[in-house]
Amino acid sequence: MNGSFIEKIVCFLKKEGIIESDKEQIYFFGIKQAAFLLINLIITLSIAIIFEKKIELLIFILQFISLRSFSGGYHSKSKITCTIISSAAQIIALFLLGIVYLDIKFVIIATIVFSILIILFSPIESSNKPLDKLERKIYKRITTFILFVFIAISIFSYFFYNTDTVAGITLINTGIVLILQLICVIKHKIVFVTVIVLSILSIFS
Repeated sequence: MNGSFIEKIVCFLKKEGIIESDKEQIYFFGIKQAAFLLINLIITLSIAIIFEKKIELLIFILQFISLRSFSGGYHSKSKITCTIISSAAQIIALFLLGIVYLDIKFVIIATIVFSILIILFSPIESSNKPLDKLERKIYKRITTFILFVFIAISIFSYFFYNTDTVAGITLINTGIVLILQLICVIKHKIVFVTVIVLSILSIFS
């Protein structure tokens, strides 16, 4: 959301005596965060209404947020980019659920393969939140547990409720999270190779 618009809101609140001058920055940040949350909520509700898949989208979001919180992966520094990526992921997930029909055995096997790769890469740290050795170990264990629960629920819902929707959502989620992890892995390797090459060239220059 436009910063100048939020500044006008803060100035109005300060003028009316609703907020104190020394807490202006705190309110600015709070209103900005609330505005982005509201925008994301409106976008999510719009997507759910357009695709007529409210429950499916809720399951997708709950899975995505819980898994991403501990597995890590690509994070944009721009909130707008984050919103675009998140919205695109939701649209892709619901679109695929509506047009792609796969054998449940393939879905489960593919999900297990994706999950193993996610566990191997996890956790991929954010530059804003580096992890120590113990935290990395804990995050990996939580990621493993979350994926185990997802797969177990997928199998349970298929055999006891005769629905493959949860399994399909889990496959899509693990696929998206793995792609976001691979972006970071490839990026780090490119940076590493570049540093090595430049170091070698500097020796002979």
